Amino acid sequence: MFDWNDFLKLAQELVSVSNDPTYDEAKRRSSVSRAYYSVFCQARNHLELRDGIAFDKSGVVHRQVSNRFSRSRNKARKQIGEILHTMRVDRNKADYDNIISNPIGMAEKNLYKAQQVLKLLAKL
Repeated sequence: MFDWNDFLKLAQELVSVSNDPTYDEAKRRSSVSRAYYSVFCQARNHLELRDGIAFDKSGVVHRQVSNRFSRSRNKARKQIGEILHTMRVDRNKADYDNIISNPIGMAEKNLYKAQQVLKLLAKL
């Protein structure tokens, strides 16, 4: 089975300072995307494996997963849902918008948020 943490490690590598500025914005945008998918898939798997919830394999799963967490009465679950939602908004910007104002800031913010999600998932 794929280790979704590998996407987060890749996201961290893409943001790290390098002597090679080639494709800097592409690296930052890719980092945002990989950080999101790392924690999204781990959150989805948590719901499937621990809560027995089955999800569609369509694009609607992103909303279903974040809503499932956001609508919980559990504070940690609510936070996970809110963070996943904001990370998805950034991921969509990174993947689809022609211009984003601060790609390095967006990437660093999403790496931090990904770590928050992992800490919260570990508490459940």
